[in-house]
Amino acid sequence: MRANKLNIMMYLFVTSILFLMVMLVTGCNEDVAPTGNSSIENPTGVLSKNPVIHRVSVGGADICEAFGNHTGCDANFSLVAIQKEDGSVSGQWRDSFGHGNGGFHATVTCLSVNGNEAWVSGVITSGNLLDFDLTGLPVITRVLDNGNSGDKIGFSDIGNTTSCLDEPPDLATF
Repeated sequence: MRANKLNIMMYLFVTSILFLMVMLVTGCNEDVAPTGNSSIENPTGVLSKNPVIHRVSVGGADICEAFGNHTGCDANFSLVAIQKEDGSVSGQWRDSFGHGNGGFHATVTCLSVNGNEAWVSGVITSGNLLDFDLTGLPVITRVLDNGNSGDKIGFSDIGNTTSCLDEPPDLATF
């Protein structure tokens, strides 16, 4: 019985060593080789191919708190938008209207950041408002980053064809 335990322990030890060696060998590949764009912040240069230059993320109970109601009285809002150095934009956006009134999911196609403000627009991929299908409609909103004093989000302005690059100032935030 004791010899059997020693054999198992030896097997586990050898297997662990072999596993570590395989990880070391496979970890050294060309994908992580330094590039001409390496720096102190990015010593290997791996991230320099198309780094994120803006990331906007906001979410929470919709309009409840803006009107002094309890959190969650309506539904929720969540948005993530990412812009890379090459100008490409990606992201997702969901606004649930609450009380059985519908909601939507949109793909983010545009992001503009100016100081602590961001304008985000996209196309609704699915959703409804009561019995009206919102699929395919443009949507835009504005977000403010107020640090520790609380971020603000705007209404999802559905059907508004204004590009987020125009940074419309008339999009109210709450």
